[in-house]
Amino acid sequence: MLFKELDKVRRHIIMMTILFMFAGILLLELPEKYLAFLGTFCGFLLMVWAMVTALEFVEGPKVLISYILLFLALGAGLVGLAMISFDGFFLWMLRNLVGAVPIVVGLFGCYYALVFARRSGRRGWRVPLVLFGLLIIFGILVVWDPFPFDLGTEQFVIGSVLSYSSIVYAILLAWIWPTRAQGRE
Repeated sequence: MLFKELDKVRRHIIMMTILFMFAGILLLELPEKYLAFLGTFCGFLLMVWAMVTALEFVEGPKVLISYILLFLALGAGLVGLAMISFDGFFLWMLRNLVGAVPIVVGLFGCYYALVFARRSGRRGWRVPLVLFGLLIIFGILVVWDPFPFDLGTEQFVIGSVLSYSSIVYAILLAWIWPTRAQGRE
Protein backbone atom coordinates (compact mmCIF):
# COMPACT_ATOMS: atom_id res chain seq x y z
CA MET A 1 0.00 0.00 0.00
CA LEU A 2 2.83 2.39 0.84
CA PHE A 3 4.55 1.66 -2.47
CA LYS A 4 1.32 2.38 -4.39
CA GLU A 5 1.03 5.75 -2.66
CA LEU A 6 4.69 6.51 -3.36
CA ASP A 7 4.14 5.67 -7.03
CA LYS A 8 1.17 8.07 -7.09
CA VAL A 9 3.35 10.80 -5.58
CA ARG A 10 6.06 10.14 -8.17
CA ARG A 11 3.59 10.30 -11.04
CA HIS A 12 2.14 13.52 -9.62
CA ILE A 13 5.59 15.08 -9.32
CA ILE A 14 6.52 14.05 -12.87
CA MET A 15 3.30 15.53 -14.27
CA MET A 16 3.67 18.76 -12.28
CA THR A 17 7.28 19.10 -13.44
CA ILE A 18 6.25 18.76 -17.07
CA LEU A 19 3.25 21.07 -16.66
CA PHE A 20 5.17 23.80 -14.83
CA MET A 21 8.11 23.64 -17.24
CA PHE A 22 5.80 23.92 -20.26
CA ALA A 23 3.81 26.79 -18.71
CA GLY A 24 6.98 28.61 -17.62
CA ILE A 25 8.62 28.34 -21.03
CA LEU A 26 5.36 29.37 -22.70
CA LEU A 27 5.12 32.51 -20.58
CA LEU A 28 8.80 33.33 -21.06
CA GLU A 29 8.64 32.95 -24.84
CA LEU A 30 5.12 34.25 -25.53
CA PRO A 31 5.05 37.85 -26.79
CA GLU A 32 3.06 40.30 -24.67
CA LYS A 33 0.46 40.92 -27.35
CA TYR A 34 -0.62 37.25 -27.33
CA LEU A 35 -1.20 37.15 -23.58
CA ALA A 36 -4.72 38.58 -23.97
CA PHE A 37 -5.51 35.84 -26.50
CA LEU A 38 -4.20 33.18 -24.11
CA GLY A 39 -6.45 34.56 -21.34
CA THR A 40 -9.49 34.57 -23.62
CA PHE A 41 -8.72 31.05 -24.83
CA CYS A 42 -8.35 29.73 -21.25
CA GLY A 43 -11.60 31.48 -20.28
CA PHE A 44 -13.37 29.89 -23.23
CA LEU A 45 -12.04 26.44 -22.25
CA LEU A 46 -13.27 26.90 -18.67
CA MET A 47 -16.73 27.90 -19.91
CA VAL A 48 -16.91 24.88 -22.25
CA TRP A 49 -15.84 22.56 -19.42
CA ALA A 50 -18.51 24.09 -17.17
CA MET A 51 -21.23 23.56 -19.79
CA VAL A 52 -20.17 19.95 -20.47
CA THR A 53 -20.09 19.18 -16.75
CA ALA A 54 -23.54 20.76 -16.27
CA LEU A 55 -24.94 18.64 -19.11
CA GLU A 56 -23.35 15.51 -17.63
CA PHE A 57 -24.97 16.39 -14.31
CA VAL A 58 -28.41 16.57 -15.92
CA GLU A 59 -27.97 13.19 -17.63
CA GLY A 60 -26.03 11.38 -14.88
CA PRO A 61 -26.86 9.98 -11.47
CA LYS A 62 -27.45 12.46 -8.67
CA VAL A 63 -24.80 11.48 -6.15
CA LEU A 64 -22.71 13.71 -3.91
CA ILE A 65 -19.68 13.80 -6.22
CA SER A 66 -21.92 14.96 -9.08
CA TYR A 67 -23.10 17.92 -7.00
CA ILE A 68 -19.53 18.77 -6.01
CA LEU A 69 -18.38 18.63 -9.65
CA LEU A 70 -21.33 20.78 -10.70
CA PHE A 71 -20.45 23.37 -8.05
CA LEU A 72 -16.80 23.41 -9.15
CA ALA A 73 -17.80 23.62 -12.82
CA LEU A 74 -20.14 26.55 -12.22
CA GLY A 75 -17.37 28.36 -10.34
CA ALA A 76 -14.93 27.62 -13.17
CA GLY A 77 -17.50 28.89 -15.67
CA LEU A 78 -17.79 32.17 -13.76
CA VAL A 79 -14.00 32.49 -13.67
CA GLY A 80 -13.91 31.79 -17.42
CA LEU A 81 -16.55 34.46 -18.02
CA ALA A 82 -14.53 36.94 -15.95
CA MET A 83 -11.38 36.06 -17.91
CA ILE A 84 -13.16 36.85 -21.16
CA SER A 85 -14.89 39.99 -19.86
CA PHE A 86 -12.20 41.82 -17.89
CA ASP A 87 -8.80 42.88 -19.18
CA GLY A 88 -5.97 41.93 -16.87
CA PHE A 89 -8.03 39.40 -14.89
CA PHE A 90 -6.18 36.48 -16.46
CA LEU A 91 -2.78 37.88 -15.50
CA TRP A 92 -4.00 38.79 -12.00
CA MET A 93 -5.42 35.29 -11.48
CA LEU A 94 -2.33 33.67 -12.98
CA ARG A 95 -0.04 35.74 -10.73
CA ASN A 96 -1.96 34.76 -7.58
CA LEU A 97 -2.18 31.10 -8.59
CA VAL A 98 1.51 30.96 -9.52
CA GLY A 99 2.32 32.60 -6.18
CA ALA A 100 0.04 30.40 -4.07
CA VAL A 101 1.08 27.06 -5.54
CA PRO A 102 4.82 27.49 -4.76
CA ILE A 103 3.97 28.57 -1.22
CA VAL A 104 1.88 25.45 -0.60
CA VAL A 105 4.37 23.17 -2.37
CA GLY A 106 7.26 24.83 -0.51
CA LEU A 107 5.58 24.32 2.87
CA PHE A 108 4.85 20.68 2.04
CA GLY A 109 8.41 20.23 0.79
CA CYS A 110 9.91 21.77 3.93
CA TYR A 111 7.77 19.44 6.02
CA TYR A 112 8.87 16.49 3.88
CA ALA A 113 12.54 17.45 4.15
CA LEU A 114 12.41 17.95 7.91
CA VAL A 115 10.35 14.88 8.77
CA PHE A 116 11.32 12.25 6.20
CA ALA A 117 14.53 13.19 4.44
CA ARG A 118 16.37 14.09 7.64
CA ARG A 119 15.40 10.79 9.27
CA SER A 120 16.28 8.74 6.19
CA GLY A 121 19.96 9.43 6.74
CA ARG A 122 20.53 10.53 3.15
CA ARG A 123 23.30 12.99 2.60
CA GLY A 124 22.35 16.45 1.48
CA TRP A 125 18.84 16.47 2.93
CA ARG A 126 19.27 20.20 3.56
CA VAL A 127 19.44 21.00 -0.18
CA PRO A 128 15.69 20.45 -0.76
CA LEU A 129 15.00 22.45 2.40
CA VAL A 130 16.88 25.45 0.98
CA LEU A 131 15.25 25.06 -2.44
CA PHE A 132 11.78 24.87 -0.93
CA GLY A 133 12.53 27.88 1.26
CA LEU A 134 13.46 29.85 -1.86
CA LEU A 135 10.29 28.60 -3.53
CA ILE A 136 8.22 29.96 -0.62
CA ILE A 137 10.01 33.31 -0.82
CA PHE A 138 9.45 33.54 -4.59
CA GLY A 139 5.78 32.66 -4.13
CA ILE A 140 5.33 35.35 -1.48
CA LEU A 141 7.02 37.93 -3.72
CA VAL A 142 4.78 37.01 -6.66
CA VAL A 143 1.57 37.21 -4.58
CA TRP A 144 2.63 40.32 -2.69
CA ASP A 145 3.79 42.08 -5.89
CA PRO A 146 5.95 44.73 -4.18
CA PHE A 147 7.28 46.23 -7.39
CA PRO A 148 5.21 48.01 -10.03
CA PHE A 149 5.75 45.80 -13.06
CA ASP A 150 4.79 46.42 -16.60
CA LEU A 151 3.10 43.58 -18.45
CA GLY A 152 6.27 42.11 -19.95
CA THR A 153 8.18 42.10 -16.67
CA GLU A 154 5.30 40.53 -14.79
CA GLN A 155 4.99 37.86 -17.47
CA PHE A 156 8.74 37.19 -17.16
CA VAL A 157 8.53 36.91 -13.35
CA ILE A 158 5.59 34.48 -13.51
CA GLY A 159 7.30 32.36 -16.18
CA SER A 160 10.54 32.30 -14.18
CA VAL A 161 8.78 31.20 -10.98
CA LEU A 162 6.99 28.44 -12.89
CA SER A 163 10.27 27.25 -14.41
CA TYR A 164 11.99 27.34 -11.00
CA SER A 165 9.07 25.36 -9.54
CA SER A 166 9.55 22.68 -12.17
CA ILE A 167 13.27 22.47 -11.39
CA VAL A 168 12.52 22.08 -7.68
CA TYR A 169 9.97 19.36 -8.50
CA ALA A 170 12.59 17.52 -10.55
CA ILE A 171 15.08 17.73 -7.68
CA LEU A 172 12.41 16.48 -5.26
CA LEU A 173 11.77 13.57 -7.59
CA ALA A 174 15.46 12.70 -7.50
CA TRP A 175 15.39 12.81 -3.71
CA ILE A 176 12.42 10.47 -3.25
CA TRP A 177 13.38 8.04 -6.00
CA PRO A 178 14.96 4.99 -4.37
CA THR A 179 18.56 4.25 -5.24
CA ARG A 180 19.92 0.78 -5.95
CA ALA A 181 21.59 0.68 -2.55
CA GLN A 182 18.23 1.27 -0.89
CA GLY A 183 16.56 -1.45 -2.96
CA ARG A 184 19.06 -4.12 -1.82
CA GLU A 185 18.60 -3.44 1.87
